[in-house]
Amino acid sequence: MLAADASPEALLSFYDYPGTPPTFSVQLVQARDRYLVYSVTWQSWVRSDYPCNNQVPAFYYQPRRSGKVPAVVVLHSYGTRGAEEEQRLCGYLAARGIACLLPFLPYHYLRTPVGHESGSLMISGDLDRTVQAVRGAIIDARCAVDWLEDRPEVDMQRIGVVGVSLGGIMVHLAMGVEKRFLVGVSILGGGQVADLMWTSPIMTVVRAQLEARRITLPQLRERLQVIEPLTYAALNRPRRVLMIAGRYDLIVPPRAATAMWRALDKPSIIWLNTGHYGAMMIRSQLFDVVGAYLLNQFGERRGPLPQIHDYTLKVGVLMDERIGLAPTLNVTLAHFGSAGFADLALTTDGPLLGISRRLSQVTELGIGVPLGKGLDEIRPYLAFVAVL
Repeated sequence: MLAADASPEALLSFYDYPGTPPTFSVQLVQARDRYLVYSVTWQSWVRSDYPCNNQVPAFYYQPRRSGKVPAVVVLHSYGTRGAEEEQRLCGYLAARGIACLLPFLPYHYLRTPVGHESGSLMISGDLDRTVQAVRGAIIDARCAVDWLEDRPEVDMQRIGVVGVSLGGIMVHLAMGVEKRFLVGVSILGGGQVADLMWTSPIMTVVRAQLEARRITLPQLRERLQVIEPLTYAALNRPRRVLMIAGRYDLIVPPRAATAMWRALDKPSIIWLNTGHYGAMMIRSQLFDVVGAYLLNQFGERRGPLPQIHDYTLKVGVLMDERIGLAPTLNVTLAHFGSAGFADLALTTDGPLLGISRRLSQVTELGIGVPLGKGLDEIRPYLAFVAVL
């Protein structure tokens, strides 16, 4: 049993494994003009009670170019059924000369037992299973690097890791554990995993399971120390990390990203004016930034990163004295600091131009005027919204 006050170096033994799995199954599944896609499978070293979870399926994107190429392991988001967004990212990077290996995390995709939702068994109130699943994810990522080492086209001096959401959290943990990852990109990730399990809107079922087991937040933090990326932050220096975070993210809130950023000694960070899901509405711009950053770090490109032109979308309800409650879709036209907005609100009572201030993560107080009705119609309103 690992001591609660164990050092990061002592905790590293939790992620030890016997070595490269003895067999990998590899099959070509798609040929594109600029890259090939292979299906790769191997047996995970971390065994569970579910046979389907014990085999790791992955996709390998091999650039069609001569000479050695850099490579990244790509880690996907929580609950995905097929990692479609991450597959698009892999195709984008492979077309630009970066090989990508996308392994599926425990209890996701083909690793999901019958009768369960993809990912639901990876993070749950069963903390022993959760901790072992995260351990398995990191060891699987290390085995992915082992496999890349045997690829004749891969330059092992240029290996990185990229992740989205849960995968972005795993990036920080993987880089703290595995020294062969020399560069990383964390999209919508961060630290404070216990707090995320306790407060994130998508973790309400998990919190109910924890409370049913009489587990408190302090106890949860202690139990999850071994899988907390902040635990290993000092071991992930001075390697290069790019963080991309959502300024209005409710799933992985800014405080979780900021805690990780500070622990890593303030690496490059890009703040998006979006929530967690709005980032995917500008995926092409994100892909451009990720690709440019990796190519810079791998010595294939020199220059500044592309600018991101994002936008803020909010959905919820708006309340004022005349119309009462009305559904609203708000498009932010301008930001005033981190808490002020000029919005075009589309309501069932017509469009409204408003200026508001954020009172909490989901509450805004403002004044607005219905378009086309004159300034004599100006009135205060209260909005309950979530930023996409």
